[in-house]
Amino acid sequence: MAQKKRFCLIIICGLVLCLCQTDLSAAIKDEFKKFPPVSGEIYGQATAGVKSITVNGKPVSFDANQNFRAFIKLKAGEKYLVLRINYEGLRIVKKYLILRRSPISKFKVFVPKEKIEKTGLEARQAALEAKRKKLLALKAGEKAKAEEKAKTKEKEEKLWMQKVSSPNFYPNEFKESSVIKALNQAISSDRYGIPFKSQENTIERLNEILQVPNFYEITRVKGKHLTFTPRIKSLIEETKDYRWKSFSQLTDFQKKKIMFLNRLLLEALYSQAPKRESWLAAQPAKPKPAVPSARITEYLYVWEFSSGKLMLVKEWKGNYSAEINIPISKQWLDLKGLSEKDLKELIEKPAAAFKPKKK
Repeated sequence: MAQKKRFCLIIICGLVLCLCQTDLSAAIKDEFKKFPPVSGEIYGQATAGVKSITVNGKPVSFDANQNFRAFIKLKAGEKYLVLRINYEGLRIVKKYLILRRSPISKFKVFVPKEKIEKTGLEARQAALEAKRKKLLALKAGEKAKAEEKAKTKEKEEKLWMQKVSSPNFYPNEFKESSVIKALNQAISSDRYGIPFKSQENTIERLNEILQVPNFYEITRVKGKHLTFTPRIKSLIEETKDYRWKSFSQLTDFQKKKIMFLNRLLLEALYSQAPKRESWLAAQPAKPKPAVPSARITEYLYVWEFSSGKLMLVKEWKGNYSAEINIPISKQWLDLKGLSEKDLKELIEKPAAAFKPKKK
């Protein structure tokens, strides 16, 4: 039975295919009747800016006055004359449907100059609009990239700010207080001309120097020529765009970079300046907040009032409460504030009712 059905299906498919082929052949023959072979000419005058013209793929020449003329033969079923015009670098395509009439075997198609100019103008406007949209898309893409780059930079800056400790001087870095005084006096003897607000010979004055954005330029004017380490050279390059600003105008990231550079400059210029072996752990560690001890609850007694169900009574600061533990469903039910009626219903409920539902 199955083979018979398959055989019938193959026959039906074959008939459908034959019918399709028959319809297609009939349609082609009908097209050939409607559009028999025909010949004729296409002529007109091209506008200034036209570099080349082709008709149905064949090049057409034009004279000094931009006049052109071409004789064309259309085969049976061939409907269109297709003009491809290269106009000021733009490609213009125009199609002309050639209808046939039985007594007429020749055609003439005139393409006026004004039509080419109008089409060229439309093509130019379309090209400009496409260019405008492309530029807008490009700008939008560049803006998105810039925003992404700014976000990445911001993340990197935050990470660096968290990772690197403050460049400030701290008392525990100096072996003796006399070293602080000696370093201050050595800096004062070089007469940098910095208007200090803090007292002489103090750590505050040393830290005030760290907040002078153009301290590097001041040392150069004073003739302090040193062989800088790669680290200092890198910071000089990184901070060059904002060292001319006042310290208050800088971002937190820029402030820390300036302070970092100035600290390293002081370490390079003066032997009294303590050198940090690690910038990641130079700052005194902040005491960690005390973690509150976990509350310990003691249960007074446990009652298994049903198979797999436990009632646990506990006491906290003179107050008593109870919980029901159902190991089957891994639940803890707090009975605090539960009415006597609800408690009775809960106790009488079979343990199987507390099993978790399968998803």
